[in-house]
Amino acid sequence: MNEGADTGDIISQKKIAIKYEDDAAALYAKTLEAGCTQLEEIVSGFNNGELISLQQNISVGNSWRKRGKTDGKIDWRMSVRAIYNLVRALAKPYVGAHFEYQGLEYKVWKVKEIVFPIQVGADNCSTRIADLLDNKGENISYKNGNYSELTGLYWIWKNKLCCRGTGDGDNRQYYGLVQYRRMFDFSADDLLRLADNDVDVVLPYPMPYEPNIHAHHERYLKEEDWNALLAALKELQPEYADAFSEILEQQYFYNYNIILAKKKIVLREYCEWLFPILERAEELSVPRGNERRDRYIGYMGETLETLYFVKKSKCLNIVHAECRLIV
Repeated sequence: MNEGADTGDIISQKKIAIKYEDDAAALYAKTLEAGCTQLEEIVSGFNNGELISLQQNISVGNSWRKRGKTDGKIDWRMSVRAIYNLVRALAKPYVGAHFEYQGLEYKVWKVKEIVFPIQVGADNCSTRIADLLDNKGENISYKNGNYSELTGLYWIWKNKLCCRGTGDGDNRQYYGLVQYRRMFDFSADDLLRLADNDVDVVLPYPMPYEPNIHAHHERYLKEEDWNALLAALKELQPEYADAFSEILEQQYFYNYNIILAKKKIVLREYCEWLFPILERAEELSVPRGNERRDRYIGYMGETLETLYFVKKSKCLNIVHAECRLIV
């Protein structure tokens, strides 16, 4: 026998399947179950003289100092993923992650992750950088070269908003999309206030452009692109076509295709309005959309987001949030 903790020779090993959502309690239960099975095997092997010891290779191991209370303190400036992992790691039987509020200490045993990374353009790339991929289920991932981040919004629409039940107990009231370099800058408290104040949609503060939106987009979109988009609007949403020219002359604009909205009555309706227009504009484009890879549909989407929510501003409770840019 060796007196050190987790030292000495190995006489039995078991592999344990670890799921992404497992916390310390789940892993404790799995290791306990595996350990009970191992104990029976070890006793049997010892009695039969069949135990084989394997010397540990210390060089490939790792170690961690004794955990202190400060290790479990939640710093709300941490990323959502870091807080989620901290709480999972310190769930029972451990002391729990904790924070102080107005002089009182609160322990957190369980949290729900509310931000999920999704890899867009997954159909065009073999490298995987996220668990969610926009080429699963109903998707237009292969169009990412033109639709840019909107292939992610399309995936959310078809696979999360259109389903009566997602099969994962999804009861989220809000859905949205941000980018890895462009995201809303608000706190957990801000998120809690959305439902309390019956907010329909959160958009970034409009960005000013001189002299107007049309001129700003000259380096991204050709006049033929604007004509195709206007033709699609006249065909599918004529009441919006009348306001389109006015929007292009505006100096303020919703950038980046980022949005957070009530999933049923706002975001789904917006997607049902948006994507048929974009698909029709793609069909009317010269050259055709499948002959290009210059993100032009994504730029159209920004203009349509501005058009849609400016026109809906009197019937929706719209709030604006700072947008954090990572360069």
